[in-house]
Amino acid sequence: MDPVILAQRLTRRYRRRRFVLGPVDLVLQRGGCLGVLGPADSGKTVLLKLLMGLTARNEGTLRVFGVDPQRWGLQVRSRTGLVPEGFNLPRDRTPRWFLRYVGLMWGLSPEVLGERVETVASTVGLSSLDQQPMARLDRDDLLRVGLAQALLGDPELLVFDDFPGLSPDEESRALRELSCQLIRSWQTQGRAVIVTAREAQLLPGSCTALLVLRSGKPIRWGTMEQLVESPAELEASYRRWLEEEG
Repeated sequence: MDPVILAQRLTRRYRRRRFVLGPVDLVLQRGGCLGVLGPADSGKTVLLKLLMGLTARNEGTLRVFGVDPQRWGLQVRSRTGLVPEGFNLPRDRTPRWFLRYVGLMWGLSPEVLGERVETVASTVGLSSLDQQPMARLDRDDLLRVGLAQALLGDPELLVFDDFPGLSPDEESRALRELSCQLIRSWQTQGRAVIVTAREAQLLPGSCTALLVLRSGKPIRWGTMEQLVESPAELEASYRRWLEEEG
């Protein structure tokens, strides 16, 4: 069976910014979870844009679901659910209105849209679909809206750009655990997940592979077993890898 993602010598250059991502080699199989680690401005979001066909590569080859996202980006994105780091929600609208709008963009028929909205809202614990506009929702409920819209199309690839962090707040902990449960469920179903984070401790425990970026340069790539002897060593190893690269 073909991998969900196969990248070889993948490179993206930004001349004005003097930034280069790559060359990146990676494979993501069905049932796998790829963690992409790196500080701010290390190239994590650029990599996601390449994978989803939102920017063009300069060198290398890339296949997502067996096709080139540079040519077939709409097809790739139709099979991918993105939980973004941040996006502008229509603050004067309710979560239900927004989810219905996104569902129509996914191509869901009106006959199934209502039931699908209720299903994903229940899955992510979003109870107030109509009671108030999103301008009055707290941060965690807004994150739940972002998670719900990513699930609407029942995607084969689920992508978290900046995974929910660790927090002493009970609601934030619950949201993180919910995200981890969804990731494990996606893996069990033979689907795939990508998670980006700035700190190793933020990655979910079910990650099967790891790509570490620094200033656009891949400094580590491999399975978790290849890179660390145990998950408990990941944070210290990550800091050491960054220090070694200066």
